[in-house]
Amino acid sequence: MGVISRTARGWYRGDLPQGGAPSVFTPANLTLSGWWTDDYAGAPWTSSASLGTSNGKLLDAGTDPGTGTVKNGKTPAGFNGTTEYLQAPVLKSDQFLSPTEYSYVVLVKPLGVPAASAAIGSAYQDGQFICGNASEFGLSWSTTGGVAKVRAWHQDSVSTWPETAKVSLPANTYAMVGVSFKSGALSMSINCGTPVTVATASVLNLDLGQITLGSDGFVDAFAGSDTMEVITSLSDISSSFPSLKAYFNARYALTL
Repeated sequence: MGVISRTARGWYRGDLPQGGAPSVFTPANLTLSGWWTDDYAGAPWTSSASLGTSNGKLLDAGTDPGTGTVKNGKTPAGFNGTTEYLQAPVLKSDQFLSPTEYSYVVLVKPLGVPAASAAIGSAYQDGQFICGNASEFGLSWSTTGGVAKVRAWHQDSVSTWPETAKVSLPANTYAMVGVSFKSGALSMSINCGTPVTVATASVLNLDLGQITLGSDGFVDAFAGSDTMEVITSLSDISSSFPSLKAYFNARYALTL
């Protein structure tokens, strides 16, 4: 296998296959229903284009967050954990998630640790990094024994709210939280670690609420967050989670 070199005229190698330079993974090559990426500059936060339906979808309605702390030259949305949130003003949850299969990924840095008294017990009543505001799905954060933990949940077709086990999520550092649902299993992983999975009905009860980032209006259990990227898909893209992790590490100078 020859050595790849680069000159002012581009990449070359004697036996380099057609196609030129080595390809670089980007979420734009996935079939996404939503992709809110870095350099947030205030509402509306507009979804970027992919091979799916993500292009141009807005998160706007709500008490708009300011900007968070710049990381590697990129600016996240900075939620205060109490009154600030972004919400799709028109499109409902079924434009981002499918009732039989879905994925979402949040690249987030929680700020501070919520008070122990903020944990209610039911995941949909805790603070949410992302949720449907009709209590159809979400990624909640609360405390157990003084340790901040995250769990994924949704409402299934038999009107139960299955939720994954809680997993520790360190404060003041970025984490990639990946969630997927398919064939009656809801799974969540942190930084592509071992997933926690819960059995659920094979169909999600989409009450057609609005997708929401930040405060969910129930219990403000966390002290704010810097949210750099949010990805949603109408299908299971969990096989691409390792590639997304590598992409985030390179783009934001992280070590997830």
